[in-house]
Amino acid sequence: ATTTTGTGATTTTGAGVTTTTGANTIPASQFEQSALLSYIENTPKNTEAACDGFATAIGVTQGSGVTQTCTLTDVTRRLQSAPRLLTPTSSRLNYTATIPSTSSINVSAVVNTATNLQPAALQSSLTASFSKQNLTVNVTVASIEAPTKKATTVTAAPTTTTGTGATTTTGTGATTTTGTGNTTTAVAGAGAKTNVTTILTGKFTVTGLTQADTTNATIKKGVEKGISTHAQVPLISVAATFKVLKTITTTAAATTTAAATTTARRLESAQQPRLLTSTESEVGYTITLPPGSPSTGQGSAQNAVANLGSASKAQLEAAVNQGLASVGSPAQVAVTQITQQPQLSTVGPTPAPCPPDPESKSDDDHDVGAIVGGVLGGVAFCLLCIIAAFLYLKKKEGAPDQGLMETDRV
Repeated sequence: ATTTTGTGATTTTGAGVTTTTGANTIPASQFEQSALLSYIENTPKNTEAACDGFATAIGVTQGSGVTQTCTLTDVTRRLQSAPRLLTPTSSRLNYTATIPSTSSINVSAVVNTATNLQPAALQSSLTASFSKQNLTVNVTVASIEAPTKKATTVTAAPTTTTGTGATTTTGTGATTTTGTGNTTTAVAGAGAKTNVTTILTGKFTVTGLTQADTTNATIKKGVEKGISTHAQVPLISVAATFKVLKTITTTAAATTTAAATTTARRLESAQQPRLLTSTESEVGYTITLPPGSPSTGQGSAQNAVANLGSASKAQLEAAVNQGLASVGSPAQVAVTQITQQPQLSTVGPTPAPCPPDPESKSDDDHDVGAIVGGVLGGVAFCLLCIIAAFLYLKKKEGAPDQGLMETDRV
């Protein structure tokens, strides 16, 4: 905008306020490492304490912009003599940290510390973490696997940038200068909604479910809840399906049964192996986000694709197992492969019906009026013709009588 006042006064409005609203992605590093521990009961408090202890041991501090997840899974089981129950004997701690490039954490230093981490040092850090949270846990670190690192991206929070304000300059003579006005750049700003239906699909394979589990409504709901939590979308928008790929049969330790004894004979004890069956199943998920859903941020398709697309097998496994636990299911799964990364498709809005053309309606009204007017005019014209003919004939018949009367008078 430009304003010029009087001779010698020049007002120039320069670059205005520039506001950029929306989320953007930034590069990050995904760090993963696991350790084999003595058995620790898989509870939320134990998992949180183990996660903090592992982070402290490798130099990842709180409040540094790092997103970290941990899972405790049972690794080895032994068969008790009585009752016949499989009891866990050790646990595996899986630690994952996503470190954005803007974080103060030095990724190379973390990887170097984790590579040289000794079981005794990790055990000491875990013990201190459990003690800090008033948890009585005796932990022993058996082994530590080598860390892995891969490149990924994370979604940054929306930002607002304020540009240079208006400036006023007084010069010689009346001068008008046109500056750059206010500029606003909107990139799917906060509060923006979609006007289409967005569908997101993906697949991954799991083990640990029985044939009956794949048709169990509670198991299905738990898996859907885990996916919705990790994707940050409403639970009602997620639908999961199971497809059994193969059946896995394992042989448990043999059990010993003895027949009843009598005074006549005693049967020899017999060894009977126990067969356990599970499945390798493919989980397919469909996330349907209706029109009116957020365009960016939590609840949006863009955010769901980023979260599920960057998820490792360990992260996806932890999310599904937490979902199963939240619905009260004792089932636990292991994610073996991500067979299809999330894919997006959209369904456009249904166009509204077109209103009738007022001009065509007006034309129709004119046509009807013309027809009615023509009919009435024709009827009137015919009546006039009939009346005129009648009068003419009547006058013609009366003319000879008038002539005879005049002759008689003569």
